[in-house]
Amino acid sequence: MVKRIISGVIGGALLLFFGYCGEVLFAIAVAVTAAVAAYEYAGLIGRQSEGVPIYLLLASTAVLTLSGNVAGGFLALFAPLLVFLGMMAWAMANSVAWNQFCLYLAGCYYIGLGFASMVLLRFQGGFSLLLLLLIIVWGTDIGAYFIGSAFGKRPLAQNISPNKTLEGSIGGLALALLGTLIYSGFAVDLPWHWWQLLLIALAVSLVGQMGDLLESSLKRWAGVKNSGNILPGHGGILDRFDSMLLAAPLLYLVFHFLSIN
Repeated sequence: MVKRIISGVIGGALLLFFGYCGEVLFAIAVAVTAAVAAYEYAGLIGRQSEGVPIYLLLASTAVLTLSGNVAGGFLALFAPLLVFLGMMAWAMANSVAWNQFCLYLAGCYYIGLGFASMVLLRFQGGFSLLLLLLIIVWGTDIGAYFIGSAFGKRPLAQNISPNKTLEGSIGGLALALLGTLIYSGFAVDLPWHWWQLLLIALAVSLVGQMGDLLESSLKRWAGVKNSGNILPGHGGILDRFDSMLLAAPLLYLVFHFLSIN
C-alpha cells in the first residue's frame, strides 16, 4: 500500500508538472510513456504469438501519438491509414496470420490514439482540459479502490477481474463526479456549464472503467498479473494508464465536436 501511494503521488506530480510546463515538453513525456506502454503490450501478446515486431510497434505508436501535434492536422488525418498500410505490408511480406496482424494493429491504435488524445487535449484545450481528464480518471481509480476495498461485496466482472466490485465502481463514479463538480467552480475557461461537466464526467468515468476491464482481460488472456514492473505498487505503464487510454479519446471527441458547434 505504501509503495502504491508513493509511486502514485510521484507519477501524478510528474504528469501534472509536464502538463503545466508546456505543450512540447508534455508531448515528449507522453511519447516516451507511450513507447514503454507499446513495449509492454508487445510483451503481453508475445506470450500468445511469435515474432513480436517491437520496432514496428514502437514506430507505429510514435506516429499515431505525435502526428496530430507535431505535423498538424493533415498527418493526423492520414496517420491511422499509414499505420494500417505499413502493418499490412509487413504482415504480407512475412506471411503473418490474420489474428496476429489484428493484435499488432489493435495495439497501435489502442496505445497510439489513446496517448495522442491526451496530447491533443493539452494542445487544443489547454491545461484546464487536461486537468479535467486527470480529475475524472484519478477520482474514479481512487474511489473504486478505497470504496471497493472497504465495502465491495458484489463482483463487477468476475471472469475478467475478480477483485473489482460493483460497489467500487459506483464509489469511483461518485468521487469522479464530486471532483468534477468542485473543479467546475474554479475552471472558468472550460467551454461547458457545471451540469454539462457532470454529464461528461459520467460518460468519461464509465468509459475509463471499461478501459480498466479491457486491459485486465488482456492480462488474463496473456496469463500475467501486471503488464510490467516499472511502477512500484502499480505494475506497468499499461496498468496505470489503462483507464486513460479510452477516457482521453472520448473527452477529446466531446471537446472537438462541441467546440466546432
